[in-house]
Amino acid sequence: MPEAEKNKKRKKWREEKRKQKDKKKSSEQAATKIASTKDSSARKSRVKRENYKDIYIAAQNRNIYLHRALETMRKRLYRLQKSKMQEKNKSEAELNRLKARNEILEASLKLTYRQCESSKERHVIKKIANNYLVKSSKAVIHFQKKNRPENTSSK
Repeated sequence: MPEAEKNKKRKKWREEKRKQKDKKKSSEQAATKIASTKDSSARKSRVKRENYKDIYIAAQNRNIYLHRALETMRKRLYRLQKSKMQEKNKSEAELNRLKARNEILEASLKLTYRQCESSKERHVIKKIANNYLVKSSKAVIHFQKKNRPENTSSK
């Protein structure tokens, strides 16, 4: 074979090899492009899942915090109701005690009034019974506050 033909064949062979390489590169690039788009969509979905997971965890933590706060408020309300009920019962007991004391005082005053021999004594007892402070029990309460043990010990 002459040299010119050999050079033509070599040139042709080199062209074919170049084309094959280019074809191979383009097919690889296309494959990587497809893979990269698949990877990018997979990455996007993974990022979304992670975001949803973070949001879910944050919501759970917030729910736990609010539930704890709710239970704390329930306990506080229960304690407050219990203390107010105890105060109410204590006040009612004190009121009943004062009413009973007033009834006893009235009964003893009436008995004393009946047993008085002179009209002067009866007049004094009547004056005491008709006194505004005695009627409204303010004098009794004022007397009790004045003679409490904590008030007398400080003097």
